[in-house]
Amino acid sequence: MRKLSAFIVPVLVLSCLAMASGCASSVDEESSGGIWKTTKQLYKEYLNTPAAVDLGDKGPCEDYEICLGGAMAEVDMQLRDLQKVMDNSDRAPDQRWVEGMMRRFPWLSGLALTDKAGTPMARFPEHGMKDFNVDQLLEPGKNQRPMALRACVVDSPLGPEIYLGKPVFAGGEFRGLVVAHFDIRSLLSVSKDPGAFMIASPYGLLWPGVYDADSTPVPNQDWADLASGSTKGTVSNSNGTFYWTSSYFANMPLIYALPSEGKFMTKPEQLEALGQTGALAAPHFRGDGATMNDRAVEAQSAPDPAAR
Repeated sequence: MRKLSAFIVPVLVLSCLAMASGCASSVDEESSGGIWKTTKQLYKEYLNTPAAVDLGDKGPCEDYEICLGGAMAEVDMQLRDLQKVMDNSDRAPDQRWVEGMMRRFPWLSGLALTDKAGTPMARFPEHGMKDFNVDQLLEPGKNQRPMALRACVVDSPLGPEIYLGKPVFAGGEFRGLVVAHFDIRSLLSVSKDPGAFMIASPYGLLWPGVYDADSTPVPNQDWADLASGSTKGTVSNSNGTFYWTSSYFANMPLIYALPSEGKFMTKPEQLEALGQTGALAAPHFRGDGATMNDRAVEAQSAPDPAAR
């Protein structure tokens, strides 16, 4: 496995080929920044409702809809921002790009550049806590454009890992993927109330919130089918009902759900353990681009001044 500098050579080759074929595109960062400021303002106005809202005046929605919108809004915004940056990046994923991505999205587990077989050509960090696997991203999803972002979930003993891949093409030929991956639990610190809601996907449950998942109807659903027909709804079992809403992450629907009626068993320890999942995120960069781990390596390899 090569280090971060290994990003430069293979990516320059891919970039030159892509430019020659006319597949490259660029985005005005100032323009996109303005769009996202407006989007975030709309989120705060309509979803992340301030505490002063009059819950007695429900209008067209119920209290649980307001609670879910407020709890999941910042999580969803971060995921939308990641998609926007990955889809519209106009620079090769060299070391500077990697540093910028990890600073902007510190909850990421890592970044990688793969060949067309899904084998990493370069990866940060070089060795993650979970096995790297993008096999499900090598082909576009059903009814999906070949160059569109692709997402999937890969389960592991340490918990599910979400992968987001941007296909790289040259001359109409698929050459590989630029990949960002993460554990959803590392992102939940941005939520005002991460225990209040559950997160699911067609691949299975991603986050149970404070609830005993087996007592809820959320894990036992065909979410690919439900989300294809509606953006919100309810699911029920003998214990009660959960209200859900969906938001697409590339071609994969993410389901946010919380109870609207009934009584469900809880496991508070799940929320208490949430703070420990920060270790699943990649190490942070210092100012010169080196990681915290590099400091230890430098300290060990530095010559002894007394030996001079």
